[in-house]
Amino acid sequence: MPVTSAQVGLELLATDLQVVIVVSDLQMPEMDGTAFLTEVRARRPDIVRLLLTGNLERAAELATTTDGLYFRVLTKPCPRDVMIEALESALSHRR
Repeated sequence: MPVTSAQVGLELLATDLQVVIVVSDLQMPEMDGTAFLTEVRARRPDIVRLLLTGNLERAAELATTTDGLYFRVLTKPCPRDVMIEALESALSHRR
């Protein structure tokens, strides 16, 4: 389910909605993807978190220095097959 802001996403986590994976862009208004996914982890550590970024250098840095905050960091544009593989892997990890 796509949401329009980090705040809406965090509000959804407070509901009974069964969320198992969250995909976030690094650059968002109001709250960047790192802050958002940090909050997701604090509220629901069981959710698998993926991050998208268009900055290749930042992606490499984030993938190695975030202490498990992200299951995977993907670069944009993210090819469909790469996204599908990442989501399938995240689901397997969740189980």
